[in-house]
Amino acid sequence: SWEEGTLNTKIKDEVLQAIHATGATEAGLTYEECTDPPYYALAGHDGQGTVADIVQVLQDPSKPRLLFFNGVEDLVCNHVGNEIALENLPWRGKKNYAKAKRYAWFTDSDSPKAAGFMKEFDNLLFLKVLDAGHMVPMDVPDVSLAMIKTFMSRGSFSSSAQNIGVTPIEPPSSCTECNICPAPKDLDCPTCPAAPSGSGFDSPSRGCTKEVEKAKEEAEASIEANSTAFGNTA
Repeated sequence: SWEEGTLNTKIKDEVLQAIHATGATEAGLTYEECTDPPYYALAGHDGQGTVADIVQVLQDPSKPRLLFFNGVEDLVCNHVGNEIALENLPWRGKKNYAKAKRYAWFTDSDSPKAAGFMKEFDNLLFLKVLDAGHMVPMDVPDVSLAMIKTFMSRGSFSSSAQNIGVTPIEPPSSCTECNICPAPKDLDCPTCPAAPSGSGFDSPSRGCTKEVEKAKEEAEASIEANSTAFGNTA
């Protein structure tokens, strides 16, 4: 056990035996974050791609499950880039994985808040962990434990499907009231008059003049506020 905000580095022998890591203690090694020996030992692998290795595992006939997890507040390895990388892996399930639904995952059925969002197809799983940065187990240890238990027991991360489907916008056949009008410029629309030149809605669509002006005012106010903030900290 450990106090909140601290990490107990004294791992019990039975734990080390369970994960086949007794060699560390036998060599007199203890855990320290970001130590040099492991870095130097793996220096030859730095910068080398792992795509071929990942694809080889995914394509194996035994279909071993691969779980990638990412804290959504990770500034070192951002979850958007990692998701794009996984969607472009050249394996047999590439197209189906890209189209797979995303699910909210709850560690507790009574919890009002999701712990993360899962996207999976076949044996490839990607979990975005909420309220976590680069060190997910340190930020949300309870969620991390539930994640490992769920994965090791082949449990489900699909608690609730997300409804994030995108419906293509089709130009209306007649005028409709809307904030941003996708109608052709030549459509007679009293609600959304043609936007002024340079507004970004000249062609092939146009925008509601009031909405365009409002957006421009908000952007200018934001720029001014940020400039003032930077000037105060200089």
